[in-house]
Formats: sequence, structure tokens, C-alpha cells
Amino acid sequence: MATKDRLITSAVELIVELGSIDRVSMRAIAKRAEVSPTAVYRHYADFEELVAATMAWTWSEFDEAVNGSVGHIEDPHAKLQASGEAYLRFATAQPGIYRVLFSIDDQASGLRDEFGMPVFGKLVDKVGAVLKANNDKREPLRVAASVFTWIHGIADLRLTGLALPGGEIEHQVRSMFDDLRLSA
Repeated sequence: MATKDRLITSAVELIVELGSIDRVSMRAIAKRAEVSPTAVYRHYADFEELVAATMAWTWSEFDEAVNGSVGHIEDPHAKLQASGEAYLRFATAQPGIYRVLFSIDDQASGLRDEFGMPVFGKLVDKVGAVLKANNDKREPLRVAASVFTWIHGIADLRLTGLALPGGEIEHQVRSMFDDLRLSA
């Protein structure tokens, strides 16, 4: 694994372990990545640049998992369903990365907006396509915010080990879309 990749992986691991970006240092990241502290500065000008690269990488991984595999799906309902399922599978399979996406504190909130909002925009587009197919006049942004809130809640509950009725991912996503009137 290349040094830059090890540094990002190490940053993600430390953020998850310590629960906050504020508790992570360049020295700790270097130690975890098994490189000298000066080696970090060959790749990143400062801590903020490394945090930005870490956020960009985590959002890219999430975006690829949630949106990369559904581009070929034409039916808007099937596309939204597949994206919801992919979201929950990613959160379950990559809990560390998922936690970094949504638990970095205020220091990186601008980065979350920079890297996360384009991913959210894709959800708004998918919801808008479903609303249009359903001849539903609701505002796509508001409905997408509800979808995100629900699916994020389901993911969080799954990660904490709480059992929900209809525990299969497909069933949970289908039920959510039925309740939000987003089914075909």
C-alpha cells in the first residue's frame, strides 16, 4: 500500500478509535502508518490537508458504493431501492469509514459539506425521478432529507446491534420507501 493510502487509512482508524478528529495528531497517524513524522509532510502540507484528503477519500468510497453500482438501472424506483440497499450494506461492511463520514466534529464540517453534499445531491436527483414517475408534486429536497434521515437511522441502529422488525436490508428499505410513498 502506498504511503498516502496508509496515512489516510491510519487517519480513519484513529478517528474511529478515538472518537474525534481533535484527538488525532500527525505524529499518531505517522506512527500508525509506520512512517516517520517527516514523511507525512512529504505528502501533506499540514494536518488540515490530511484531514481534507481523508474526508475526500471516505466520501469517495461511500459514493462509489452507493451510486457507482446503480448507474445502469433505468427504472427510478429500482435505482432508489438499490441505492438504499447499497447504503446499508456499506454502513454494515465499512462501519469505520461510515462513522467517519457522519461523526467528524465541527472542525471538518465544511469538508463534510464540500464532499458530502454532492453525494446527497445524487439522492435528491433519484428521489426527484421517483416523484416525477409517481406524478407526486412534493419537493425532492425535502423528501430526500426524509429518506436520508430514515436510512441513516436504520444504519445507525444496525451498527449498534439493535434488531428492527423485518431485519433484512431489502425489506427495511422497501418498507421505508412504502412509508414515504416512494414505491412504484
